[in-house]
Amino acid sequence: MKLYCYPYQLKFRHPFGIAHGTRTHTDVVYVKLVQENYVAWGEASLPPYLKDTQESVMLALHEFQREVGHENWESWQCLSEKMISNMPARAALDMALWQMRVEMAGKKEIDMIKVDGNGSSHKKPSFFTIGLGEKSEISHKVKEGLAFGFQFFKIKLRGDEGDYEIIEEFEKCAAPFSFGVDINGGRKEHAAAEDFLHFLSAKKCLFAEQPMAIGKQNKRFSGLGEKLKVIADESFQGIEDLQRISENYDGINIKLMKCGGLTQGIRIAEKASAMDLKILVGSMSESTIGCSAAANLSSWAEWLDLDGPFLVVNDPFAEGSVHHFQ
Repeated sequence: MKLYCYPYQLKFRHPFGIAHGTRTHTDVVYVKLVQENYVAWGEASLPPYLKDTQESVMLALHEFQREVGHENWESWQCLSEKMISNMPARAALDMALWQMRVEMAGKKEIDMIKVDGNGSSHKKPSFFTIGLGEKSEISHKVKEGLAFGFQFFKIKLRGDEGDYEIIEEFEKCAAPFSFGVDINGGRKEHAAAEDFLHFLSAKKCLFAEQPMAIGKQNKRFSGLGEKLKVIADESFQGIEDLQRISENYDGINIKLMKCGGLTQGIRIAEKASAMDLKILVGSMSESTIGCSAAANLSSWAEWLDLDGPFLVVNDPFAEGSVHHFQ
């Protein structure tokens, strides 16, 4: 089996703002596997808040190929978890290996799921993300999400008092629609975070993602009711974190780039479900390749956040697009 790497830059439709900062693009690396007449693809997404780069991903994958040679996909899948410490690189290879298995089985043993026209999979809704920006932009972004067919929204927040105004503005534009929020660890004090979550609990808010920074949320928030769930993202990285997370959070955000691919994502989803943790399947602004791979976790998920292909203007694997990676 042969491996090829292609660095690429996904360009956002609008500047994408979160509590960590605003960016106009995301660096990615596409991975192509070739065995006989079969071809399979994977994707490593590399937002700037990660330590990994296109160069480090490609180096990790090429070093792996030199070490293992041209073994078959089964050997590669077994060895990659032991030999690749770079999580985005491992995730890209793992999703390509899963697709190779599907292709070589003639799609009889297992069928990889594709994200459909409105980001849904197995009838699980995906949320359309509204990044940080001016309040005046919210109405336009809501209309854009509705035009794509989305009926659930995820709102990025800063973690300051301006968040109240953002939610109120969103409600003016999208009163009938349920939503979630992502605070990206922006709140510094437990009391202030709890006050804001109580405010959200009276709204149509389904979940609040990472209200406080890593290590800051040391107890559960009280009095939020049954509907609003508190989800760990940055505080949750891998399966070894589940027991600790279950003490203070209601659920987790599984991202293939964090955990190293679909193989590990399935293990996490199975264990988290057994622990009665809610599961949000998310992404790091991947294109169709990465989001479709993550959608295979949808049977365990309460919610999907796989709108990456709709947030960018140059997804090379979108339906109707022609990529030129040779």
